[in-house]
Amino acid sequence: MGPKLTGRSVKARKIARDAKGLPIRMAKPLFTEEKWAAVQAAMDERSITKARSNGASPWLGVPHCDRCGDRFYRQVNLAKNGKIYEYYRCAKTVGKPACKGQSVKGERVTAAITALVERLAGLAMTVRRFIPGEDHTEQLSHVTQAMRDLREEKRRNLSDYPGGDDEYSEALEILVDERRRLAALPQRPSAWVEVETGQTFADAWNQADQEERRQLLLGLKARLYMTPANEGWYLPAELQERIRQLECVHGSAYVG
Repeated sequence: MGPKLTGRSVKARKIARDAKGLPIRMAKPLFTEEKWAAVQAAMDERSITKARSNGASPWLGVPHCDRCGDRFYRQVNLAKNGKIYEYYRCAKTVGKPACKGQSVKGERVTAAITALVERLAGLAMTVRRFIPGEDHTEQLSHVTQAMRDLREEKRRNLSDYPGGDDEYSEALEILVDERRRLAALPQRPSAWVEVETGQTFADAWNQADQEERRQLLLGLKARLYMTPANEGWYLPAELQERIRQLECVHGSAYVG
């Protein structure tokens, strides 16, 4: 395959090079893998959750049936005296009947959520950030190939003209220095990291509307499992550890 087919510029049968002695490429990829990942990360951060319809369950996805594990659905009843009664029930789904007797009052759900929010109040809020990696493998490969090409040109006597040997030596020296520089640079993979926002959970909760509060709990992967008589939270191990550390710092007497 000729040099032109690899995207390189060729002049007088020799590969055209830049000031560092690297081949001048006529075409470049639109995105490297790192840049593409960064673009995807930015798009994820800008994604907008669709607004939910009026009357939707305010805590949908948070309370669950302790018997079958499915999420509870909200039911609102209007009594003849005008009083509104709110319940969360286990609902029938495809291939599964509703669990009998699995119905709890709305105020119990609210009370359980309030208790958890109090425990989370001082928790530092974080956001995920994409940190691009640093990989110079491709650049090193280009420099190494440029050195091979330069030596091949020398072997073919393409430097056989006045001053050609000096040009060859100078170009090779530049490439050797560039290879040493690249080899000394750090290498690290791309990664997602959690970065503190400067807000506590209480700050975020107090500034949020109802739907944003629901999303805060869902974002923590917090699930409330309930029966008519009992309730308990499922929290990811990492979140439990953060709460434990927070309560130790503040001398909490809470017993999990």
